[in-house]
Amino acid sequence: MTGRELIFAAVNGVSANRLPFMPLNSAYARRCIGVDLEEYISDYRVLVKGQLAFAEKFHSDYVSVVSKPSIEAEDYRELYPLLPEESLNETGEFALFNRKEGIYTAMEGDYYQGRLMTERLKAITEFRRTVGGSLLVEGWVEGAALGASITWGTSRLLMDFYDDPAFVKQLLEYVAGNQIEFLRRQIEAGAESIGVGEPVSSLLGPDLFTEFLVPLHMRYVSAIHDAGALARLHICGNIMPLFPVLEDIPYDIIDLDSPSQIGAARSVLGPDRVLLGNIDPVSMVRDGTPASISAALETCFEEAGGHRYIVGAGCEIPYDTPEENILAMSEFAGSHKPYFAGLFVAGEM
Repeated sequence: MTGRELIFAAVNGVSANRLPFMPLNSAYARRCIGVDLEEYISDYRVLVKGQLAFAEKFHSDYVSVVSKPSIEAEDYRELYPLLPEESLNETGEFALFNRKEGIYTAMEGDYYQGRLMTERLKAITEFRRTVGGSLLVEGWVEGAALGASITWGTSRLLMDFYDDPAFVKQLLEYVAGNQIEFLRRQIEAGAESIGVGEPVSSLLGPDLFTEFLVPLHMRYVSAIHDAGALARLHICGNIMPLFPVLEDIPYDIIDLDSPSQIGAARSVLGPDRVLLGNIDPVSMVRDGTPASISAALETCFEEAGGHRYIVGAGCEIPYDTPEENILAMSEFAGSHKPYFAGLFVAGEM
């Protein structure tokens, strides 16, 4: 079975000859070819080369364009003269805007001609041409809360959930609308799955998440599914309080960070959701041993119920991880089968 088929098998709940392997790896892909972040995001050929090098060396089952979370913001700055120069706001954080007036005007228009977003679309097209059918091609967008935090600053955004909720809702709507259009264009370019990064959500409780973000994530997933792709959600941090809320948002793959418990996710989200992860990327992936990594993944696999499970770390593979530790993760995937009965139809979605 190809890597692409293995991932679809996990999503469809049918038998496969091994577990899929889908680690977040943009930093390590850069290490594989010896380039820095700016070169990686600025030239689609470099990104493609790095991802293919990682996939070949460590036998991962997909390639992804996930990289720097602010590429859309950087393209805004280049395309729209209304935007100020990059600066720190009063909280010491980066923010694209330091005043509320003018945000929406500047965010209107067809900004997908931006340099970095165009490179992302080109990378997807090249992936589909070179490995389409063998490895899953994954696009990536930012969740509404992360996009809003980059636009307005995380601390100010969190305070405005209470101080100016009308502004926050409008800002989230604008960000979500732009990201949904961007993900559609990635699927048109050849992406078969879209990852949605939403780390700021782990800072919100279930009440705020339900009121402000559930409707937007439902729109994300509907747009992804309507365009014929899989939807993957990644939220950094402990999101166990959000599990009951996520139960009703039909992401195909829930990518869990290490503070969250896979067993609890399986208990709340049920048997049909694919869980990915979630060993600690630093204390285990980088600083562990092949034996300890295998043991930790065995625990994850069993807590996931032995089915609809994808091998990965809780977050990004650190740049300075020993190669043998990543190979141990790959070897675990290669030596374990999901507990499924039934037949797999190649290419089934």
